[in-house]
Amino acid sequence: MKSRVILIVLAATSLAANLFATSDLGISKRLVTPASGVFAAEYEITVTNYGPDAAGSVTVVDVPGSGMGFSIEFLSNAPAAPWTCTFNASQTSATCTHPGPIAAGNSVSLPISFIATTPGRYENCADVTSYAGSDPDASNNHDCTCADFKRCRDIAIDISTGTSNGTQLLAGTLDDDWKVVSTPSGLAGNAPANVVGPFHSGFLTLAPANWISTTSSSRSGDYVYQLQYNTGPERFASCIIAMQYASDNEVFFDIDGSPLAQNTDSTSHAFTDPHSRTWFAPNGSHTLRARVHNDGGPTSLLVNGSVLCYCSIIVDPIR
Repeated sequence: MKSRVILIVLAATSLAANLFATSDLGISKRLVTPASGVFAAEYEITVTNYGPDAAGSVTVVDVPGSGMGFSIEFLSNAPAAPWTCTFNASQTSATCTHPGPIAAGNSVSLPISFIATTPGRYENCADVTSYAGSDPDASNNHDCTCADFKRCRDIAIDISTGTSNGTQLLAGTLDDDWKVVSTPSGLAGNAPANVVGPFHSGFLTLAPANWISTTSSSRSGDYVYQLQYNTGPERFASCIIAMQYASDNEVFFDIDGSPLAQNTDSTSHAFTDPHSRTWFAPNGSHTLRARVHNDGGPTSLLVNGSVLCYCSIIVDPIR
């Protein structure tokens, strides 16, 4: 009889412990990646169990602020398991559930992303509740964060040789954008290229670009020039590089070591005829290089072009 009483008491004690188990949940929300043009603002919601007990299923509710909406990516691509999310009929509220358990001291994270109808500063908030509603401190169950949704602007970066702010530089001046990396004599210390102009009337002209070279340009071998560009922090829908070029003699272009364009014709057509290339360009900070092989006599390079980045237009240079 005594053993049965003990078992009943232990069972009742265990049931009471489960009924009155407590887990202090806290929620925080932070901006991970700002919005840019057609790209949504990406956030991370973190739910932390401060204990003292393990938490079972938890639910996060997020309602976009006025003028905001869930991104297509979040609406169409479910968060990684074990999260499950549902939306109301108008898709103006998301309810996401994590089945748990979440041990005391542990956290779980939920990615979420938003768009805004017009540029401006927007606030977004999220709430967390536990499956049992036994959170002893509800003051940390709500968190908000603000983000600026700015209008993206298309950009064009001039990569032409022998120019400054779109204006042609005269022969005898220096091109600070295009640097001489090396010559057949060795490394050139990234010195600014010399603007030399066409060597004779038969040389191609591509205004406003002008021909560039080095102080000693008659030795046979390779001359390497480079230009560094930076598209800034924007996230563009597409960036392309569009250019016409000529050289004396063969030339090979690359971006960060990846081949871009080339002309292997060493005849006079190399510097009298235009050669064209339009291709994808990476956004961010990158290096465009041109390796010109000189077969003898003076050598030089001519490039007329731009890196063009678009906020909402996807350009396919293959077509």
